[in-house]
Amino acid sequence: MKIPSFSLSQKVAAVSLLLFLMGIWPLVYFTTTTLEANLTELLTKTNSASVAFVANDIEKNILLRTRALQDIASILPVDKMNDRAAMSSFLAQRKGAHALFSAGLIIIDRDGSGIADYPHVQGRDTADFRDRESFKEVISSGKPALGKPRVGHYSGIPLVSIGVPIKSKTGELLGALFGAMSLTDPGVFNQTYAKLGETGEYLVVSVRDRMFVTDTDSSHLLKPVPAPGTDTLFDRYMSGFDGSGYTRSLHNRDALVLAKHILDGRWIVIGELPQQEAFAPIAKLKQQIYAAALVLFPIIAVLLWLLVHGQLKRVTDATRIIRKMVLEGTPLQLLPVRNNDEVGQLIESFNNLQQEIQRANKEKLLLLESTGEGIYGIDVDGCCTFVNAAAARMLGYEVLEMLGKDMHGLTHYRHNDGSPYLVEQCPIYQAFRSGQSCRKENEV
Repeated sequence: MKIPSFSLSQKVAAVSLLLFLMGIWPLVYFTTTTLEANLTELLTKTNSASVAFVANDIEKNILLRTRALQDIASILPVDKMNDRAAMSSFLAQRKGAHALFSAGLIIIDRDGSGIADYPHVQGRDTADFRDRESFKEVISSGKPALGKPRVGHYSGIPLVSIGVPIKSKTGELLGALFGAMSLTDPGVFNQTYAKLGETGEYLVVSVRDRMFVTDTDSSHLLKPVPAPGTDTLFDRYMSGFDGSGYTRSLHNRDALVLAKHILDGRWIVIGELPQQEAFAPIAKLKQQIYAAALVLFPIIAVLLWLLVHGQLKRVTDATRIIRKMVLEGTPLQLLPVRNNDEVGQLIESFNNLQQEIQRANKEKLLLLESTGEGIYGIDVDGCCTFVNAAAARMLGYEVLEMLGKDMHGLTHYRHNDGSPYLVEQCPIYQAFRSGQSCRKENEV
């Protein structure tokens, strides 16, 4: 199989394109990878800010309600603690608190018995709250406590309560004031019902109770969190980690997950953004960059080819002219010099060399023509390439008749029967001896 040969311009263009390809694609890959990393970092920071905003809003709302309860407890007429009617009237007058606690207010004495509530819910005002974790915490610590999210036993709605201690002027602990909020209360959890991005969601988790407080679509409302060991990233969040990571979301899809603890670590606000949405802009940008590279590559390849071909065309043109002069007998001629660059200098140097060779040949010809000796030259095929006038005269030819002819045929003779002449019988030898010219006859 014959291996195709390529011109210098083709080789240079091919190597240039290969080097360009080897340079552009790693550059494109590095650029897209760097952009992806930077955009991922920016995306994480942006969504972390969104999660932090929601977390801070919830914490602010909880703390606002806690302070409101403390203010109410501080003005509660403790001397009438056992007067249910007086306590009910007192709660009914707290108009501002009614908007803050959508599931109502309730006063509980130190023994855990209900005294009064507002708005009134049948059975709640006289219920026994001794076993409630939040009540125990308020009584034991004398400080505010956040209750366990639950479905209200009397109201029947999902709620969470906040309790603060009721103290006498001397600091004696007399009971607790609780305010309950619906888990669908927009005044507290409004931000969690917004979407994170277009398809993402927010979740609020009670760390102590290992329970989802609420989420964007309420599909995990009051449900238990994944068991330890089920999700490594979630386990880290439950142990106090704030930050971002990638895992399977609660809706069983790969997601960018971000978390922030609030209320001294008692709750976590989590944002889950599906990776398909999170990295869609990055994937689109990468596709655009690769598409642009694919479009630009053939354009640059053509321009590079034209540039290389144009620069080397003078070399190929000069090579073609030289080949004709060498192989086809075209008269020697000077090559055109168009530009004074490296190629132009090369062609000019060739012209100078050619002129020098022609000058030297002319001197040699003059020297050979001026001698009285007969001199001729032949090539590898035995054809005459040079003969001076003296040799032509001795052989009985004109110079032009001998050039290019087979010298064997011109200088060797045989008899008609094929036997060779003796040298003494050779007309050329006789002519040489006598000094006369002799034209050969009966050339074989």
